[in-house]
Amino acid sequence: MTTHSLYFDAATGASGDMILAAMLDAGAPLDVLNDGLSQLSIPGVRAEVCERKVASVATKGVAIIQPEGQPLRRLADLLGLMGNADLPEAAANKAKEALTMLAGAEAKVHGASIDEVHFHEIGAVDTVADILGACLLWDALGRPRTRSSPVNVGSGFVNIAHGRLPVPAPAVAELARDAVPIFSTNLGREAATPTGIAVLRTLCDDFGSLPPCRIKAVGYGSGDRSSAEFPTYVRAFLLEPAFGQSL
Repeated sequence: MTTHSLYFDAATGASGDMILAAMLDAGAPLDVLNDGLSQLSIPGVRAEVCERKVASVATKGVAIIQPEGQPLRRLADLLGLMGNADLPEAAANKAKEALTMLAGAEAKVHGASIDEVHFHEIGAVDTVADILGACLLWDALGRPRTRSSPVNVGSGFVNIAHGRLPVPAPAVAELARDAVPIFSTNLGREAATPTGIAVLRTLCDDFGSLPPCRIKAVGYGSGDRSSAEFPTYVRAFLLEPAFGQSL
């Protein structure tokens, strides 16, 4: 186990790819991510990192490259992909927990059984790669104690497969319920996704402000909708206790 801790600053939002990119920018190894993805029975899937300026801030972005023509996948399919893969046990268990949580939230929101839910909003491969990837990087960092700030969910409306819905989207609200503190600012768009909330809820031991600390590293992770007009990114801090304090 590591002696440092991990802190996510989600003041401008949180999505799976933003969290993943922030961890990579803070020093988590890309080869661990791609080695894990290569264990899935999806030939050709991999993560690629890009550099992206967001309101003059240098950030990293992550794209999940996948073959075209992927089949419709439900929770059992995604759990099966991981169950058949040679993955670190702690990371695999966290990823399964997050995927099950995500499917459960979607099922409750849509009045369906968890077995009926399919991951259509951002693609099943993107979903499993973002979730498994974050858990693999957390494991590679030494399974640190992890905390997040309250999450900015944005405002306005979001267009999904079920129509135009108010922010936070129902699945975001369900995932945050009794677990993740959220707030809203006048962004006029969605800032937090169900995948992002599921990852934070699974990895974080608690939520709150940045504790007294010494910063070892900080990474900035943006999404493909981040821009100067909508400057959204997650910051990932690797921390050491300051002056003998406990994190």
